[in-house]
Amino acid sequence: MAIDALLQVGVGEAVSGRSAGVHRALDINAPLYVGGVPSIVSQIAENLGVAKGFAGCIYGLKIGRKALDLVWGRSPSVGHAYNVSECHPSPCAALPCINGGTCHPRSHLAGFRCQCPPTHTGARCQVEVGEECRQPGTPADPPPPSTPADPRPPLVALTDSGAEGDTWPVAEFGGEGYLALPKPESALDAFTLEVWFLSRALHGMLLYGGQGPTVRGHFVSLNLASGFLHFRFDVGSGVVNLT
Repeated sequence: MAIDALLQVGVGEAVSGRSAGVHRALDINAPLYVGGVPSIVSQIAENLGVAKGFAGCIYGLKIGRKALDLVWGRSPSVGHAYNVSECHPSPCAALPCINGGTCHPRSHLAGFRCQCPPTHTGARCQVEVGEECRQPGTPADPPPPSTPADPRPPLVALTDSGAEGDTWPVAEFGGEGYLALPKPESALDAFTLEVWFLSRALHGMLLYGGQGPTVRGHFVSLNLASGFLHFRFDVGSGVVNLT
Protein backbone atom coordinates (compact mmCIF):
# COMPACT_ATOMS: atom_id res chain seq x y z
CA MET A 1 0.00 0.00 0.00
CA ALA A 2 1.50 3.36 -1.06
CA ILE A 3 0.97 6.46 1.07
CA ASP A 4 0.81 9.61 -1.04
CA ALA A 5 1.49 13.13 0.21
CA LEU A 6 1.35 16.61 -1.31
CA LEU A 7 3.04 19.83 -0.19
CA GLN A 8 1.86 23.17 -1.59
CA VAL A 9 3.03 26.66 -0.58
CA GLY A 10 0.55 29.40 -1.39
CA VAL A 11 -0.57 29.14 -4.99
CA GLY A 12 2.66 27.45 -6.06
CA GLU A 13 2.93 24.08 -7.70
CA ALA A 14 2.33 21.11 -5.41
CA VAL A 15 5.18 18.67 -4.72
CA SER A 16 4.25 15.02 -4.27
CA GLY A 17 5.87 12.10 -2.50
CA ARG A 18 5.13 8.48 -1.76
CA SER A 19 5.96 6.06 1.01
CA ALA A 20 5.73 2.43 -0.02
CA GLY A 21 4.93 -0.03 2.73
CA VAL A 22 2.27 -2.12 4.40
CA HIS A 23 1.04 0.60 6.77
CA ARG A 24 -1.99 2.61 5.71
CA ALA A 25 -2.13 5.34 8.34
CA LEU A 26 -0.10 7.49 10.70
CA ASP A 27 -0.30 6.16 14.24
CA ILE A 28 0.33 9.21 16.42
CA ASN A 29 -0.16 8.46 20.12
CA ALA A 30 1.33 11.63 21.60
CA PRO A 31 0.23 15.29 21.54
CA LEU A 32 0.65 17.35 18.39
CA TYR A 33 3.12 20.14 19.09
CA VAL A 34 2.97 23.54 17.38
CA GLY A 35 5.98 25.86 17.26
CA GLY A 36 8.30 23.60 19.23
CA VAL A 37 8.46 20.65 21.61
CA PRO A 38 9.26 20.50 25.34
CA SER A 39 12.80 19.37 24.57
CA ILE A 40 14.22 18.53 21.17
CA VAL A 41 15.97 15.25 21.89
CA SER A 42 18.20 13.64 19.29
CA GLN A 43 15.45 11.46 17.81
CA ILE A 44 13.05 14.34 17.30
CA ALA A 45 15.80 16.54 15.87
CA GLU A 46 16.62 13.73 13.45
CA ASN A 47 12.99 13.45 12.40
CA LEU A 48 12.60 17.20 11.96
CA GLY A 49 15.80 18.02 10.15
CA VAL A 50 16.14 21.10 12.41
CA ALA A 51 17.22 21.49 16.02
CA LYS A 52 15.25 24.53 17.14
CA GLY A 53 11.71 25.77 17.49
CA PHE A 54 9.81 28.20 15.28
CA ALA A 55 10.38 31.96 15.57
CA GLY A 56 7.46 33.97 14.27
CA CYS A 57 3.67 34.07 14.28
CA ILE A 58 1.17 31.34 13.44
CA TYR A 59 -2.08 32.93 12.34
CA GLY A 60 -4.10 29.80 11.72
CA LEU A 61 -4.01 26.01 11.78
CA LYS A 62 -6.53 23.76 10.10
CA ILE A 63 -6.55 19.96 10.26
CA GLY A 64 -9.02 18.48 7.84
CA ARG A 65 -12.08 20.73 7.86
CA LYS A 66 -11.55 21.85 11.44
CA ALA A 67 -9.96 25.23 12.10
CA LEU A 68 -8.24 25.09 15.49
CA ASP A 69 -8.44 27.89 18.01
CA LEU A 70 -4.84 28.36 19.17
CA VAL A 71 -5.64 30.78 21.99
CA TRP A 72 -4.06 29.26 25.06
CA GLY A 73 -6.08 29.35 28.26
CA ARG A 74 -9.49 29.33 26.59
CA SER A 75 -9.35 26.84 23.75
CA PRO A 76 -10.05 23.11 24.13
CA SER A 77 -7.64 22.66 21.20
CA VAL A 78 -4.67 23.70 23.37
CA GLY A 79 -3.76 21.36 26.21
CA HIS A 80 -0.63 23.24 27.31
CA ALA A 81 1.33 26.33 26.32
CA TYR A 82 4.87 27.37 27.15
CA ASN A 83 6.65 30.64 26.37
CA VAL A 84 4.06 31.79 23.81
CA SER A 85 3.17 35.45 23.48
CA GLU A 86 0.84 37.60 21.42
CA CYS A 87 1.95 38.47 17.89
CA HIS A 88 2.10 42.12 16.91
CA PRO A 89 2.30 43.40 13.32
CA SER A 90 5.55 44.89 12.06
CA PRO A 91 5.92 48.58 12.98
CA CYS A 92 6.84 49.23 9.33
CA ALA A 93 3.57 47.81 7.99
CA ALA A 94 1.85 51.19 8.37
CA LEU A 95 4.58 52.88 6.23
CA PRO A 96 5.56 55.45 8.88
CA CYS A 97 8.52 56.87 6.93
CA ILE A 98 7.42 59.54 4.46
CA ASN A 99 9.05 61.53 1.67
CA GLY A 100 10.91 58.53 0.30
CA GLY A 101 12.28 57.29 3.63
CA THR A 102 12.99 53.61 4.22
CA CYS A 103 11.63 51.95 7.36
CA HIS A 104 13.78 49.47 9.30
CA PRO A 105 12.10 47.57 12.16
CA ARG A 106 14.09 47.23 15.35
CA SER A 107 14.63 43.95 17.15
CA HIS A 108 11.64 42.28 18.81
CA LEU A 109 9.28 44.79 17.12
CA ALA A 110 10.10 47.40 19.77
CA GLY A 111 10.01 50.21 17.22
CA PHE A 112 11.51 51.38 13.95
CA ARG A 113 13.97 53.81 12.46
CA CYS A 114 13.69 55.73 9.22
CA GLN A 115 16.59 56.03 6.80
CA CYS A 116 15.88 59.34 5.07
CA PRO A 117 16.92 60.60 1.62
CA PRO A 118 19.33 63.59 1.47
CA THR A 119 16.38 65.97 1.07
CA HIS A 120 14.70 65.17 4.41
CA THR A 121 15.41 64.37 8.04
CA GLY A 122 13.50 63.75 11.25
CA ALA A 123 12.14 60.68 12.99
CA ARG A 124 9.75 60.05 10.07
CA CYS A 125 11.66 62.02 7.39
CA GLN A 126 9.08 64.77 7.81
CA VAL A 127 11.52 67.69 7.93
CA GLU A 128 12.80 69.11 4.64
CA VAL A 129 16.51 69.92 4.55
CA GLY A 130 17.53 73.28 3.06
CA GLU A 131 19.64 73.33 -0.10
CA GLU A 132 22.63 74.72 1.75
CA CYS A 133 22.58 71.80 4.23
CA ARG A 134 22.25 68.97 1.76
CA GLN A 135 25.08 66.61 0.93
CA PRO A 136 24.24 64.99 -2.39
CA GLY A 137 24.40 61.21 -2.31
CA THR A 138 24.66 61.02 1.48
CA PRO A 139 21.55 59.94 3.43
CA ALA A 140 20.70 61.64 6.67
CA ASP A 141 21.83 60.08 9.93
CA PRO A 142 19.36 57.55 11.28
CA PRO A 143 16.98 59.19 13.77
CA PRO A 144 16.43 57.85 17.27
CA PRO A 145 13.98 54.98 17.72
CA SER A 146 10.32 55.84 17.58
CA THR A 147 7.24 53.76 18.31
CA PRO A 148 4.06 55.58 17.24
CA ALA A 149 0.61 54.36 18.09
CA ASP A 150 -0.48 51.61 15.71
CA PRO A 151 -3.41 53.01 13.64
CA ARG A 152 -4.41 49.62 12.28
CA PRO A 153 -7.34 47.55 13.56
CA PRO A 154 -6.58 44.56 15.81
CA LEU A 155 -6.05 41.12 14.37
CA VAL A 156 -9.34 39.28 13.97
CA ALA A 157 -10.34 35.67 13.69
CA LEU A 158 -11.93 34.32 10.54
CA THR A 159 -14.76 31.83 10.62
CA ASP A 160 -15.01 28.95 8.16
CA SER A 161 -17.15 31.15 5.93
CA GLY A 162 -14.46 33.83 5.85
CA ALA A 163 -16.42 36.34 7.94
CA GLU A 164 -14.74 38.21 10.75
CA GLY A 165 -15.29 36.78 14.20
CA ASP A 166 -14.24 37.81 17.68
CA THR A 167 -10.94 39.57 18.12
CA TRP A 168 -8.33 37.24 19.56
CA PRO A 169 -4.56 37.20 19.96
CA VAL A 170 -2.34 35.46 17.43
CA ALA A 171 0.32 33.12 18.81
CA GLU A 172 3.95 34.27 18.54
CA PHE A 173 6.90 31.96 19.21
CA GLY A 174 10.45 32.96 20.00
CA GLY A 175 12.20 29.69 19.16
CA GLU A 176 11.75 28.00 22.55
CA GLY A 177 7.98 27.99 23.11
CA TYR A 178 5.28 25.56 22.03
CA LEU A 179 1.59 24.73 22.09
CA ALA A 180 0.55 21.15 22.87
CA LEU A 181 -2.63 19.97 21.15
CA PRO A 182 -4.53 16.82 22.16
CA LYS A 183 -3.33 13.66 20.46
CA PRO A 184 -5.47 12.41 17.56
CA GLU A 185 -8.38 10.21 18.64
CA SER A 186 -7.55 7.64 15.97
CA ALA A 187 -4.93 6.82 13.37
CA LEU A 188 -4.66 9.36 10.56
CA ASP A 189 -5.34 7.55 7.30
CA ALA A 190 -6.22 10.62 5.22
CA PHE A 191 -6.06 14.27 6.27
CA THR A 192 -5.15 17.75 5.13
CA LEU A 193 -3.09 20.26 7.08
CA GLU A 194 -3.15 24.01 6.45
CA VAL A 195 -0.95 26.54 8.27
CA TRP A 196 -0.81 30.33 7.94
CA PHE A 197 2.36 31.76 9.41
CA LEU A 198 4.95 34.54 9.36
CA SER A 199 8.52 33.45 10.05
CA ARG A 200 11.28 35.61 11.51
CA ALA A 201 14.00 32.98 11.08
CA LEU A 202 15.21 30.61 8.35
CA HIS A 203 15.01 27.52 10.56
CA GLY A 204 12.38 26.21 12.94
CA MET A 205 9.70 23.66 13.70
CA LEU A 206 6.10 24.48 12.83
CA LEU A 207 4.40 21.21 13.78
CA TYR A 208 5.40 17.80 15.10
CA GLY A 209 3.50 14.68 16.05
CA GLY A 210 5.00 11.31 16.85
CA GLN A 211 4.94 8.25 19.07
CA GLY A 212 6.73 9.89 21.96
CA PRO A 213 9.98 11.86 22.36
CA THR A 214 12.31 8.86 22.49
CA VAL A 215 10.44 6.20 20.51
CA ARG A 216 11.33 5.49 16.93
CA GLY A 217 8.24 5.07 14.81
CA HIS A 218 5.55 6.99 13.01
CA PHE A 219 5.78 10.76 12.93
CA VAL A 220 4.74 13.80 10.91
CA SER A 221 6.46 17.20 10.91
CA LEU A 222 6.34 20.53 9.15
CA ASN A 223 9.38 22.76 9.50
CA LEU A 224 11.58 25.41 7.92
CA ALA A 225 15.17 24.65 6.97
CA SER A 226 17.29 27.35 5.29
CA GLY A 227 14.09 29.20 4.43
CA PHE A 228 12.47 26.23 2.69
CA LEU A 229 9.35 24.48 3.92
CA HIS A 230 9.77 20.74 4.60
CA PHE A 231 6.99 18.22 5.17
CA ARG A 232 8.37 14.98 6.60
CA PHE A 233 6.61 11.80 7.68
CA ASP A 234 7.23 8.15 8.38
CA VAL A 235 4.53 5.46 8.47
CA GLY A 236 6.98 2.71 9.32
CA SER A 237 8.75 2.25 6.03
CA GLY A 238 11.24 5.12 6.05
CA VAL A 239 11.25 8.92 6.18
CA VAL A 240 9.72 10.81 3.25
CA ASN A 241 10.74 14.47 2.87
CA LEU A 242 8.85 16.92 0.63
CA THR A 243 10.24 20.41 0.04
